[in-house]
Amino acid sequence: MASKDYYKSLGLEKGASDSDIKSAFRQLARKYHPDVNKDPDAQDKFKEINEAYQVLSNADTKSKYDQFGTVDGFDFGGGGFGGAGGFSDIFSNFGDIFEEFGFGGGLGDIFGQRSSGSRTSQRKSRGEDIRADVSLTLEEVAEGVEKELDVRHFAECTVCGGSGSKSKKAPAPCSTCGGRGEVRQSRQSIMGMISTVTACPTCHGAGKVITDPCTNCSGSGRAAKSKTLKVKIPAGIEQGSKLRVTGEGNIGQQGGSKGDLYVYVDVKRHPFFDRDGDDLYSKKIVSFSQAALGDEVSVETIGGAVKLKIPAGTQSHTSFRLKGKGLPHLQRYGTGDQFVNIIIETPKNLSNDEKLILEYLSYLRKEQTGFSVNSGIVNKVKKLFK
Repeated sequence: MASKDYYKSLGLEKGASDSDIKSAFRQLARKYHPDVNKDPDAQDKFKEINEAYQVLSNADTKSKYDQFGTVDGFDFGGGGFGGAGGFSDIFSNFGDIFEEFGFGGGLGDIFGQRSSGSRTSQRKSRGEDIRADVSLTLEEVAEGVEKELDVRHFAECTVCGGSGSKSKKAPAPCSTCGGRGEVRQSRQSIMGMISTVTACPTCHGAGKVITDPCTNCSGSGRAAKSKTLKVKIPAGIEQGSKLRVTGEGNIGQQGGSKGDLYVYVDVKRHPFFDRDGDDLYSKKIVSFSQAALGDEVSVETIGGAVKLKIPAGTQSHTSFRLKGKGLPHLQRYGTGDQFVNIIIETPKNLSNDEKLILEYLSYLRKEQTGFSVNSGIVNKVKKLFK
């Protein structure tokens, strides 16, 4: 400790008065307490100012430090954290300063323990969240749907009314922890005696115990049951989405609040449509003649069949956009689009007359082919049209 400047740690000049030391410590403790300051270095700074306060707030150690620049015999095992002049004196000297600041566990939490005035919260525990799965068709996604779900959950025990007690009497204070809900253990460390606080193993932090547990719920105040819920699924919901239904989960033990229900959505694969966000993609097979000459064809959309004009000379894998024929945007106005990919079907198993027509077409278009078109073929085609 000889190299440490405790006055500088508190932002003071050497010889500062007791009131100045106390005031500086209070201000710095408020500034660097980890409940307020989330900077990674705040905890180390907080320890530093407390170490300085231990020395300077004690008349004997302050006198030695002012005279020699060191404190012989001062350590955390004697007059330090656990002994006279230590942290316990800090609390008693000015009325549990950290409780006054509203910092919860106070100084003890910095070192993994609680201050002597701190108690474990004895609030009733909240019930667990539960999960349900729902499967939707793409048509249901397009319209939105209300689904009935069968849910297994913990509800209030009907025998004891949720009290957990067979006679429905109030819980008694826990004899293990004296109703505090926590037990304290002390151990020796290089910083002196360190007290750690854990939840009471008997009452699990509640501070109270049921002396005559209900046989139906074993004292928990809740029992398993099934219920049917109607859940509205909004239009446009996506695969893997999760919906929360507040207060439909498990009830907490002995009258604790309810958890939530989370509904996980699975959208079935559609036989005709592929989905990308709110847009849909489909295919339309047309003949060679339809693509070459142009045509108006019927195309399926998620809302029913519509007409699509195919311009003359359309090539295979040309994509046409059907505006507004996709899926609704989730929780906002408008819909996506549908994109139709045109696939030209090559005719198979041609008849002799069909072969003649295609050969003649090749002849008329002067195409470079592997077969020859002679005058005999031309004459045969002409006879077909007489």
